[in-house]
Amino acid sequence: MFISGAFCVPGPAQTADPEQIYTAAGALASKPTATISYGTSELQVSDLRLPAGKGPFPVAVVVHGGCWMASVDKRQGIAAFADALTARGFATWNIEYRRVGDAGGGFPGSFQDVAAARPAEYRIATPQDHLPFGVRQLLVKGELGDLMEPHVAAAKASGDVVMTLAPAGANHFDVVTAAFANGRAMVDFIADNALPQ
Repeated sequence: MFISGAFCVPGPAQTADPEQIYTAAGALASKPTATISYGTSELQVSDLRLPAGKGPFPVAVVVHGGCWMASVDKRQGIAAFADALTARGFATWNIEYRRVGDAGGGFPGSFQDVAAARPAEYRIATPQDHLPFGVRQLLVKGELGDLMEPHVAAAKASGDVVMTLAPAGANHFDVVTAAFANGRAMVDFIADNALPQ
C-alpha cells in the first residue's frame, strides 16, 4: 500500500534487482519541505517532509543504511520510504551523516552525527546496555533478523513491549521500498503500531 500517488514506479518484476528498485524509488521521491543543516559539514543535513494538514505530527527519524560506508548509500536512496511514512501522517526527518570514507566519518563521527541529527542526548553503546527503554519497540527482521534475537529476548525480559515484523523472504532493500509487498508491510507496521493506542 504505497499511499496516494506519493510513488509512481511500476511494481517490481519478480526478477528485478531489489537494490535497483530501491534506488529508482528514491530518485522519484518528493522534494523535501526543507533541508536543514545540523552541523558544519555539508553532509550534516536532514530532509524534512511534512504531511498534508495542520500539525502537530508524529515524527519518524529515517536513517539510511549502507554499512556506515560513504560509497554505499545516501539519504536519497531511502527518500521514497520517508515519502510513504509522510503519506501515512508522519513528519519525516531523513538524515545524512558522515561515514567511513568521508572526512570525520567512521567512529565516533558517524555516531555523533546521527545523535546530533536527533536534538537529544545519545549514548554510544549497544541498545541492550540501556534496557529497559520504557517505550514500545518495533523491530523488523530482514535477512539477518536472527542476529536481533538476543536484543528481543533482553528487551522483553526487561519489561519492554517488543513487537516484531518478519516479512517472508525479506532482503536488505525490499523492506524499505514500498514498491515491494515487504516494504508496504513495513510502512503499515510502523503506521499502525508506532503511536500510543
